[in-house]
Amino acid sequence: MKTTIPIAILSSLLCFSLAAQDEVIADEVETIEDFYNLYSYQRYYIAGQPSLDELKWLASQGVTKVINLRTESENEDFTSSSFNESAIVEELGMEYHSIPVSGRSGYNPENLGRLGELTNDDDIVLIHCAGAGRATSYLMAYLVRFKGYTLDKAVDVGQEMTFFLSLENLLDIEISMHEK
Repeated sequence: MKTTIPIAILSSLLCFSLAAQDEVIADEVETIEDFYNLYSYQRYYIAGQPSLDELKWLASQGVTKVINLRTESENEDFTSSSFNESAIVEELGMEYHSIPVSGRSGYNPENLGRLGELTNDDDIVLIHCAGAGRATSYLMAYLVRFKGYTLDKAVDVGQEMTFFLSLENLLDIEISMHEK
């Protein structure tokens, strides 16, 4: 009888531990090879303009929200030549949100705050723009502002996606982003 109780407890702990492993979220950027400029990091997918097949695949992966950073004119042009993204996203059972980011002025604390309001730890979210650049920058800023990342850590994540400093390539030097 004495060995039955410890074995039962050990067995329960093992089951709990295995169940908890399913909740562990990888802390690495994964490039999704089947699609152009699609990356996965924790509960976030970062992409350029997703195709219809890509949206269907993302829905099958459990994505619950799509946040589009393209401008209204970009969205109108895309809809007239391809498909209505917001309608398709909703048809696939996901929420659609738009935060238009245009030029330098579109990179602002208010838009970042909206992104923060739209995301939570329960959602799997696609953040996209035309080519994944704006989406990568916004994810990096989101990680710093809302998830407590250091700037260095957020830049490391972004560099595994589409973020780079063009000056590094142009001048063939490495620019340090380390906080002082």
